[in-house]
Amino acid sequence: MLVNLSAILTAAVEDGLIALNPCASPSVKAPAIEKRRVVPWTVDQVMAVVGAHIDRYRAVPVVAAGLGLRQGRRSDFGSMMWTSLDVVCWCVSR
Repeated sequence: MLVNLSAILTAAVEDGLIALNPCASPSVKAPAIEKRRVVPWTVDQVMAVVGAHIDRYRAVPVVAAGLGLRQGRRSDFGSMMWTSLDVVCWCVSR
């Protein structure tokens, strides 16, 4: 993320919008990455979430779990799916 921000600020310097890129300072360092072990949901947990959805939307958690999406990505996936959910449900039911 720091790389992206630095690129944006470098472009702003080149465009004359700011004088210096604060990310270029030697005192600015990317935060340490915290490594955590990912524990996937069990089949029972996925089925509980599927069971909590109305029939029309049950494909969303099934596909999200099958793709191994993290919770934040599941939300994005769900947002993308609402417009084409009928197509997905049709494909899953066939």
